[in-house]
Amino acid sequence: MCPKFLKSCKLFQSLFKEQFEWFLINGKSWEQLALPRKTDSLIKTQRDIRLLQIGLKRKRFKLEKLFDIWTDGNSTSRFHDKCKAATHTLCLVQTDVRDQIIGGYTNQTWEHCHPGKYKGDESAFVFSLTKYSIHRILPGKDKLATYHSPETFFVFGNENFGNYDDSDLYIGESKSSSKIGTSYMRPQGVQRDINYAKSYLSGESPFKFVALQAYKVIFI
Repeated sequence: MCPKFLKSCKLFQSLFKEQFEWFLINGKSWEQLALPRKTDSLIKTQRDIRLLQIGLKRKRFKLEKLFDIWTDGNSTSRFHDKCKAATHTLCLVQTDVRDQIIGGYTNQTWEHCHPGKYKGDESAFVFSLTKYSIHRILPGKDKLATYHSPETFFVFGNENFGNYDDSDLYIGESKSSSKIGTSYMRPQGVQRDINYAKSYLSGESPFKFVALQAYKVIFI
């Protein structure tokens, strides 16, 4: 029998045993337990959890909500107050075009910096729950992983902050945009300087969002 097949079978058996034991102990799969309890969460399904786990290098986790624009207000200063002490965060929005749910992860804190500054993070990624895609930081771009300023909620990627349109994901108080491929990996076949690079995550760019949430990732 093929050694690769045997190895794959053993890996599957190990994963199945691990999941089954977790279910026996907790009565639910860990993905179910990881889901936020509030029905208004932008992270709604076990499929969402599994995608985020891929981005988090297969680590198991649970989520603690830090900020919700509907309860905490459309205020960047309030966002930074709520998130400034938290490392390992998921920030996401729902766009007003096609209801795309997109966001990013970083291990850095989100305190506002004046003047604005970049923070490095080799583990950062942006994602689309709608398209089920993860986009990791490009080699050599990790120092541009996130940008922090008083007038923004969260920003992932960019090289020239004078032009916010070049951010992979820019979420500000009055404007938002996306251009995948600046500092984070593009989907296969998508070129950086074409319109699809701008619309891939958000549906169109610039765009408006109808919901914004931030969660602390707690590894378990």
